[in-house]
Amino acid sequence: MSEAKLTGARRRVPICVVVLNWNTCDHTIECLESLLAVDPAPEMMILVENGSTDGSLATVNEWAVHNRIPHRVVSERPSDWLPERNLVPDGLVIIPSTTNRGVCGGNNLGIAYAGGDVTRRHVLLLDNDTIVPPDYFGHLESALALRPDAGLMSGTVYAWAEPGRVWYAGGRFDPIRGVARHLFDVPTSPMPVPTEFIAGCALLISPEVLATLGGFAECYSPFYFEDAEYAWRAGVAGFSRLYAPRAAIYHKIGTSHWPPIRNRYLYARHNGYWIRRNLQGLQQALALSYLAITAVGRVLVRLLRGQTAMASAIARGTWTGFFDPIVRPQWPEPLPDAAGDSGPAAGPARRN
Repeated sequence: MSEAKLTGARRRVPICVVVLNWNTCDHTIECLESLLAVDPAPEMMILVENGSTDGSLATVNEWAVHNRIPHRVVSERPSDWLPERNLVPDGLVIIPSTTNRGVCGGNNLGIAYAGGDVTRRHVLLLDNDTIVPPDYFGHLESALALRPDAGLMSGTVYAWAEPGRVWYAGGRFDPIRGVARHLFDVPTSPMPVPTEFIAGCALLISPEVLATLGGFAECYSPFYFEDAEYAWRAGVAGFSRLYAPRAAIYHKIGTSHWPPIRNRYLYARHNGYWIRRNLQGLQQALALSYLAITAVGRVLVRLLRGQTAMASAIARGTWTGFFDPIVRPQWPEPLPDAAGDSGPAAGPARRN
């Protein structure tokens, strides 16, 4: 990026963007550069540096200094924050975490900082491997003007490496299978339309939802199913969940460097968590039965292919998802408070 042309004259929309970084500052810098080029612009940008071990914090700081981007590094301890959070016009606030809190804990830290004035500010949780077009916030603003009742909102997500391929165009829940599914047909009309599932890579949350639901449930740390539960809970609480077709971003799908075996374990475990925490009665029984039967099939297939470690990961993840002690959802879900007692969770802040 050449020297940033930062005039401070861009019109702003009352949205705070939260981006996480964990050992992938190249993606993070590209994402931040795209955010610095938008018009209108968000009111605030927060980067949670999620306990990286590759020097990401120094690299991002050097990039900001070199490009004359205003930025402020603040403590990870909420007790050190001012009651009214300071904005950094045309720049960003950086919160360096000493440990990796995962997607759930990292986003919760960013939400807590953004929540200095939750009565008027939406929060956009944005994956660091996304690219935002210049007109993105204008389309979000237009969609919110059409549907000011929106509790959660997202737009179309395209695959960065495959121009034109839609990765997300709304979503729905399949409770019997205990999963959320992406839809791929983009409407021709710009009108926001109801949807059930909002993908976490670009999740816009209203102040009212933040006040009611709080943050992500950190039992899903480091990642998987935290966005599915949040969207489900918003629906249960009566909030509108909307898909705005014109608000498009680009996602670098498949950039995670977390081991596939660990990914499979987490997915299987959190699939069980989601079913147990959010479904009830016959619906829960059917979903757990389906999960158990399909898990046996997946394990057998992996064993026949000689993939013993992957088979073990699926079996262990399914077992813990069924039998781990987990609490029922609490509303609002706690965010880091002035005592700083929201503990970090092991694992990378990545999602694909």
